[in-house]
Amino acid sequence: MLVSKDRTRKVLIPIFFGLFLVLALIVRLGSHMMLLLDDLSSVVTQEYTPRILMLFSTIGGLLAHYPVAIIMTLLVASFLYLVRFQVAAMWFLLMQGLLLPIVMLLTVIINVHWDNGLQIGDTIPNLLVTWWFEIFSVFFTLIFPKMVRSQSAQYIVMGVMFLIWIGILLAQLQRGIALSTLIGAMLFGYFWWQLSQQLYLKLAKKGQIIFP
Repeated sequence: MLVSKDRTRKVLIPIFFGLFLVLALIVRLGSHMMLLLDDLSSVVTQEYTPRILMLFSTIGGLLAHYPVAIIMTLLVASFLYLVRFQVAAMWFLLMQGLLLPIVMLLTVIINVHWDNGLQIGDTIPNLLVTWWFEIFSVFFTLIFPKMVRSQSAQYIVMGVMFLIWIGILLAQLQRGIALSTLIGAMLFGYFWWQLSQQLYLKLAKKGQIIFP
């Protein structure tokens, strides 16, 4: 079975959605502390990032583009399809596609304000980082364990991928993307990943889809 049953998933879904709602409320109310953290994180990453992290920030900067994220989504889905997980591939594409209108709607609700006219802030959660979060989740949960059997190799690959993930976040911060939207992307991304697995299991149980 591609997606295993997990009792904690039903608990994690409302917890992470609740955490995202708390963050959304803080942003919506214009918390001075959150605004300060957003500004401070941008300055720190631009001026004081260690050299070793700058390397991964450069790599992350190459990946942190919407066309690249879309291509990677298609590649991951194609791999799942080719290894006979056709339903999972289609499900992954569907859930990635649904993120676009949902994030746009959330941004309108959370980050629209009036400042000499109607203004819309950064997308919250950050759509690009949320897409990458789902890509990494599929890779580590479904693809990586089946491709790499050696435990030592797993640790090495996971370490490198983690640094690349940090690089993507740093690249976004260096571009002036607010820290709050990146935190929102991780909270909402984890909620969305757990929800997508739960819905996949529920639909399979009802016989509407069949596990590969």
